[in-house]
Amino acid sequence: MSIKINIIEEDSNYTATCVSLPELRDVTWLDNLKLATVFGYGCLVGKDSPQGKYLFFPSETVLSQEFLRENNLFRSNLANKDTTKTWFFQLDGRVRAVKFKWVVSSGFLIPISSLNYLGYGDEYSELRIGDNFHSIDGKEVCRKYRRPVAPVRLNRNERVQKKWTRHDRVIPTQFRFHLSTPQFLKFLWDFTEWDRIVVTEKLHGTSAVFANVLTKRKLWLLDRIAAFAWCNIVLNEYFPLYSSRTVIKNGTINEWVDGGYYWEDLWGKYAKILEPKIEKGITLYGEIVGYTSSGAYIQQGYSYGCKPWESKFYCYRITYTTPEGNVIEFTDSQIRQYCGAREIEVVPLLLDILELHTDTRVLSLDYITKFWTNEIEMMCQLNWWTVPREWVVIRRDGQETFSAYKLKSQLFLGYETKQIDEGKEDTEEAN
Repeated sequence: MSIKINIIEEDSNYTATCVSLPELRDVTWLDNLKLATVFGYGCLVGKDSPQGKYLFFPSETVLSQEFLRENNLFRSNLANKDTTKTWFFQLDGRVRAVKFKWVVSSGFLIPISSLNYLGYGDEYSELRIGDNFHSIDGKEVCRKYRRPVAPVRLNRNERVQKKWTRHDRVIPTQFRFHLSTPQFLKFLWDFTEWDRIVVTEKLHGTSAVFANVLTKRKLWLLDRIAAFAWCNIVLNEYFPLYSSRTVIKNGTINEWVDGGYYWEDLWGKYAKILEPKIEKGITLYGEIVGYTSSGAYIQQGYSYGCKPWESKFYCYRITYTTPEGNVIEFTDSQIRQYCGAREIEVVPLLLDILELHTDTRVLSLDYITKFWTNEIEMMCQLNWWTVPREWVVIRRDGQETFSAYKLKSQLFLGYETKQIDEGKEDTEEAN
C-alpha cells in the first residue's frame, strides 16, 4: 500500500473502519432513508446509496474539520467548501447516537470517495475491508471525542507542593494496568467453535486495580552499606499497589496523590478493605460504582443500589503473577470462587456457553443479535430499571492471555450522547 494509515491504540474503538455497504433495510415511514447495520449498530443512509467501500464512524467519534469541510458535512453552509450544500454535523464534528422518527442511528457511513480531497486518487481502493485508522499519512481523519474537563484550581502553596514522582518501586513485569477491550463485532471471526464464552455485565463506574505483587524494596542506609560490601540483601518484597485506569494511587509511591475528580481517595478506601483479602501475587481488576461520600454520583444516574453516600467494588478479572513475571489468568468460575470466599462482589454473569460445538446456541451474528435484543438492549436491573445497561463483556474463558471484547448497547449510546449534549462530564475521564 502506497498510503500509510495510523491508529492510536488507546482509542482503537473510535476509528474510521473500511467496510462494505451492508444490505439495506426499508423503514416504511422514512421515504428517503434506509437502515444499514454495521458491527451491530444502525446507521441511516440514503435509499439510493451505491454498493462499494464505505467508511464507518461509531458514535462519539470526532471527524476532522478538514474532512467535514471538504465533504460539505457541516450543518452550517458557511463552514462547508461548497456553501450551497449542508448536512447535519455541528461544528464540534461529533458523531451522535440519535433517534430519528423512532429509528436509532448509532454511527455514520460515507463512501470511501470521501477521502479524495487528500489527493491520492484510486490508491484508496487499496484500503482493505476491516482496516481501521485515525489518520492517513499523518493527516487526521477522526479521533475519539473527549469531554471538556474543568481545570482544578490550586492555590500557590498547593502548586509549590504538588509533586509527581516516578514509580521507581514498581516492577513493570509484576504490576499491569487495566487493559482496554476492543469492540466485539469487529472481531467476531476470531472466535472458534471450541471457545468457552462468558458474557458479563460491564458496570458504569471508575476503574480500579488492587494488587499484592513484588516491588523494589526501599533500601535504607544500612542496606546500601551491606550491598556495597557484597552482602546478600533482599531487593524485592511483596507490597500492596492500587491504581485507577492508568495512575498508581499509593501515597507511598506518588508523593502527591488526591482523589482527583472525586475529591476523595476512592481507591485508597477500597485498598484498606481489600488488602487483607489479596494473597501474594494476586491482582484484582474491577469497577467502583455508586456514590462518593459527599453524595455525588461516580457516574451520573448509576447508583447500583447504593445509598447516596455509599459505593461498591465489583471484580471482573483476577490474575496471579509469578515471581518471574509470568501472568496466569483466572477463569470466570475461579474468579467467583476466589471472591465468594472473601466476600468480594463480582460483576453479574449473563451467559456462559461451555463450548460452542457442544451447544446449540452457536456464536453467530443471528444469535448475538437475538441475545443483544433480549439481554443488552434493556434498562439496568441493578439500577432499578432507571438507566440503560452500559454494555457487556464477551470473554474467551480459559485462555492463557486475557481475551475480552465489549459490546455497547444502543440505548446506552443514546444516553451517553444526551449526557454529553447536556454538558455532563465523564467522571472517569475527568479523573
